[in-house]
Amino acid sequence: MQIWKSTGIYEHPAKHQAGTYGNVYRHTTGIYTLQVGGAMLPCPQDWAAGIEKSETEPESITLRLTASEKNSIEQQAALEHYTNVSEYIRKTLLDRARK
Repeated sequence: MQIWKSTGIYEHPAKHQAGTYGNVYRHTTGIYTLQVGGAMLPCPQDWAAGIEKSETEPESITLRLTASEKNSIEQQAALEHYTNVSEYIRKTLLDRARK
């Protein structure tokens, strides 16, 4: 039984499997496989774990701001009753950028 499925489609990394694409699955046993159609192919565990990590880790970005930009964001966060500027950025600015 699977407990995680990749959202992306990935090419199997083995040379002899070149051109073979599918979703990565992690099963209740902790083993990763690549599902291609109805077949579950073995795949490198560290490769598959890296895919799961990249798809499930929270996004992070680095913002470079001038002092006046930083002050403006802090003031707006306070006006909207946020006690944490990072939370304000995450909830407002990043959500707007994704739309």
